Amino acid sequence: MNIQESFEFLSSVADTYASITKYQVNPKVEPGFLRESLPTSAPEKPLPLPEIITEVFDKIQAGAVQWQHPYFFGYFPSSMSHSTIIAEMFANAFQTRGAEWKDNPAQTEIEMVVVDWVVKLMGLPEKFLLKNTGGGTICSSVTHGYFNAVTVAKYKKMKELGLDYSSPQKFKFVAYFSEPAFGWSEKSLNLKEIKHQRNIPVYFNEKVGNYEPNMEEFESIVKKDVDAGLIPFFCAATYGYTATVGFDDGEAFGKLCQKYGMFLLADAAYACSFLILEEFRHKFKGLEYLDCLIVNFSKNFMTSNVGSIFYIKDKNLLIETFSEENLKKDQSVINYQDWAPGCSRKWNSLKIYFLIKHFGIKGLQQYVRHYIDLAKYLEELMIQDKRFIIVCKREVSAIVFVMKTPEGSEMNKNETQREYYKICLEDTKEGYFSFTHLGHEELLRIVIGNPNTTKENLDVFWKKLTICADKFYETFNKK
Repeated sequence: MNIQESFEFLSSVADTYASITKYQVNPKVEPGFLRESLPTSAPEKPLPLPEIITEVFDKIQAGAVQWQHPYFFGYFPSSMSHSTIIAEMFANAFQTRGAEWKDNPAQTEIEMVVVDWVVKLMGLPEKFLLKNTGGGTICSSVTHGYFNAVTVAKYKKMKELGLDYSSPQKFKFVAYFSEPAFGWSEKSLNLKEIKHQRNIPVYFNEKVGNYEPNMEEFESIVKKDVDAGLIPFFCAATYGYTATVGFDDGEAFGKLCQKYGMFLLADAAYACSFLILEEFRHKFKGLEYLDCLIVNFSKNFMTSNVGSIFYIKDKNLLIETFSEENLKKDQSVINYQDWAPGCSRKWNSLKIYFLIKHFGIKGLQQYVRHYIDLAKYLEELMIQDKRFIIVCKREVSAIVFVMKTPEGSEMNKNETQREYYKICLEDTKEGYFSFTHLGHEELLRIVIGNPNTTKENLDVFWKKLTICADKFYETFNKK
């Protein structure tokens, strides 16, 4: 690839990004669509770049879910900015192994700077600053952060009890997390052979307008386990449930964990971006009790993947967990390979560095408030149409709702949501949102977090939602 061809490719990417609304947000494709259209064997001879570029945009990009689309309102956002795209290009062009400080001193130290910046801009406890006992590291994913937390928690409890890895007592360890917690918490526990996992049920609290655990019930579950000879060692709280963006009471969780000797993780992957606004910090109760915390710049902060930061209050415990030999090394520098199970690291800190430098704290606050204002505007439109029922009090920029079941219908509430959602998926050029569930209840949710989304986009999206509702109720009436 020569310089001119590189420029042509970058121009094609920029043009596609600028005209992304021509695509369906969610492509109408079936499994195998791409494999069937591409050769089954690699080409023997090199192909000209223009031919590859054409194939990428005509076949591959056309079959992708467009997460950067201004009408993407699904899951949680994973948006980009021009500054982070440029940072990604730079990082890829000059990538190193990045495992130890000596591999690339600049890579290690930019990460050190960035994780400390984030502590301050989010108002997190100072125990997470590297100059103190704790610190932060950028992980490959939120799941990676969970795995770190469970691994450290298990090691810590074994050390406290004087157990080694051959002891059968470790199979009595039990972990706890609230029902709507991030689904991959179970995966992390399974990887560490924790078979005793307690999913703490949540209930709708009219006062807060969302779901939360009953702490008395939570403690009774822990007591029952202790009486049965099990050993509580780990608990995961959530600031911003995946389904409803509800908040666990971190202070109540913290006091319970202290009472029963449990290690406490808090997952704030989505909601963390709202910590940048002081008026929302009261929702994040109990930060001072946390042993570790996961935040994620991949959501509302426009870095896309990878942007998860894992904070721990005792970095030496983390280092010791992965290898006691690591603590014998020179501690005057940080070698981030000692903070994780892996070795080589991508230069992901550059994306967060570019982003913060480019927008500044004020600029990031402006974007986050913009998402909240847009969600409030859409919610007000939905409240006026009695067919749309807001399930939970709107938390920040997420709306959880259900459609009213038609009168006289034999459909139950969950079937109503599925049928309406099916109609909405027929054409996603003017909007795509997610289907979720909490226990046996199926819910619809809209999350706004794309920097390119405007009020005008929401007007178009709202029109789509009402047209789909008209179609759904008309279909039922005909039946």
